[in-house]
Amino acid sequence: MDNLFNAGLKRAFDILFSLIVLVLLSPVYLIIAALIYVDSPGPLLYKPVRIGEGGKKFTCYKFRTMHENESPENNTKSTTVNDKRITKIGAILRKHNLDELPQFLNVFMNQMSVVGPRPHRTFLNKDMQQKVQGYMIRHY
Repeated sequence: MDNLFNAGLKRAFDILFSLIVLVLLSPVYLIIAALIYVDSPGPLLYKPVRIGEGGKKFTCYKFRTMHENESPENNTKSTTVNDKRITKIGAILRKHNLDELPQFLNVFMNQMSVVGPRPHRTFLNKDMQQKVQGYMIRHY
């Protein structure tokens, strides 16, 4: 992506594709939001901080699939098989990756790309940086 034309082409694709998804799937977004609202109390979106290009932090948008939790250590606890924190609707959303749909807003805002490495949670970045040589190159 050092070539300015290629970078511009990729960005144009991200804008166009994410805008189409956001507009065409807006009824699906509303249905999912209503189901989450009815299924369990709490916010509709889960907003973890992720590390993006150049190491910049950003808020990643996802539909909430777990019960809201006040415990700070659960922000770093990975999901397990039959995890009791996952809601009924959340299990369906996760199974079909529908919880990821709000990330097209991140793509539209140039915080993520449709194609490229998936941004990890901040604590995972720190952990992987210690364990995997050259890990942070992915932020280039």
